[in-house]
Amino acid sequence: MSEPLGVHLDCGPEAAAAARQAVAAADGSLPSPVREDLLLLVTELVTNAVRHAPAATEGRVALRLTLGAGGLRIEVSDPGRGFEPQIESTSPDGGRGLMIVRELSDRWGIRANPTTTVWCTLAGA
Repeated sequence: MSEPLGVHLDCGPEAAAAARQAVAAADGSLPSPVREDLLLLVTELVTNAVRHAPAATEGRVALRLTLGAGGLRIEVSDPGRGFEPQIESTSPDGGRGLMIVRELSDRWGIRANPTTTVWCTLAGA
């Protein structure tokens, strides 16, 4: 992936699958283990934005991938105004998305102003 990838996704149950398809179509050069981690991270970040943010009722989320000296950066933005991350979840219906992001990525964080962007990096890309 030599050029940045930017995709706007309609919210709904198909958003994560659409994000994976966009990434798979744009990326043929990453090693298989990195690609698998990338697809899982994209799925988790988009799913979180759709399930927990105002995007679920207000339309769209944005996915952006950029490859630079620090590795591959994944960003998912939604119209929310930030949140307090909960890494550990005892919820029986999931809630392990940020735990997965923390484990698979080299770094991750949240920017909130005026929208929410959750980002992470994969250094081995």
